[in-house]
Amino acid sequence: DRADDLVIELTGLRAKISEMKEEQNNLERNMREKLRAEYNELVHNMFSTCNTLRHRFDEFKEQLTQECRDSIKGVKISAIDKMRVVRRQSLHGTEDRLSKFAEDAKKNCVEG
Repeated sequence: DRADDLVIELTGLRAKISEMKEEQNNLERNMREKLRAEYNELVHNMFSTCNTLRHRFDEFKEQLTQECRDSIKGVKISAIDKMRVVRRQSLHGTEDRLSKFAEDAKKNCVEG
């Protein structure tokens, strides 16, 4: 009688252990699914942020390139205007001034 009770109790405990293992497996599966969903959301947000930043950097690059082109264009225009002034001055009898500029430039090159 006592042995039968122990066998019944042992069978009940085994059933309880099986239920608990199944419950643990279900909980672990649910946790993994939740973590995967959170991870996927984070990865998606990170990817989206990277795309946004890349787009902003591309816009900045284009803006900076255009500013550089505009600056170079301004320098060219200024140099051409100055060359025209020097040419006009040389045509109006200021050949000595141009010679002085050339001598100063040579002197700076030799000293420099």
